[in-house]
This record gives sequence, structure tokens and C-alpha cells, in this order.
Amino acid sequence: MTKSSTQDSNKARIPLSVLVSSSTFKKLVELSEEQGLTRRSMLNRILNHAVPKTTFNQVSKDFKYKGTKGDKQINYMINSSAWYKLESFKANAGKSKARIVQSLINNYQPTKV
Repeated sequence: MTKSSTQDSNKARIPLSVLVSSSTFKKLVELSEEQGLTRRSMLNRILNHAVPKTTFNQVSKDFKYKGTKGDKQINYMINSSAWYKLESFKANAGKSKARIVQSLINNYQPTKV
């Protein structure tokens, strides 16, 4: 078990269910295989590192849900810290979680060690 997987198992988890494009799902699979992590752990890493820290001060009431239809369903139990970061960012950005997750996966660049 990798260090990241061990850390993931010690935190409370919350379900995340979003639709993403097949190319985005393929990138998540490739990233997880390159890093030697489960897809859930890779998604946790992306959300924890790529979502900017925000506050609930500037909450947008309108969310943009229309867009490209996703054809792959992502259903993972993610860390509560990643979920709350995503929820906060969603409120401030005015975008759906699916749009945010898809954008984060597509733009994620793993750090070289």
C-alpha cells in the first residue's frame, strides 16, 4: 500500500458522483497508473492540490450546469477535505462540480520528484 493510500484511508470520506468526458476519464486512468495510485487516490490528490483555497465570502447563486454531456460516470468516496474544497470552489466559481472536476483532471500536471 502506498503512502498516499494509507493517508486516504485515515480520513472521513464523502461520495462524489459526476459525469465527465471519456477523454477526461482516460486521463485520470493514465495519471493513476503512472503514479501507482488507485483512481480514487489520484482524484483526491488532484482535488487537494489543484483546487485553490477559497472562502465562502463571495458565493455565486447561479451555477452553470449546461455544457458538454459527460459519458463516463465517476463515483468515488473522496476525502472530506477534498470534498469541502470542491464545494467551496463550486460556490465561488459558479460552476458545477462535474465541470470543475473535468477541468482539473484535464489541466493537472503531476509534479516531478
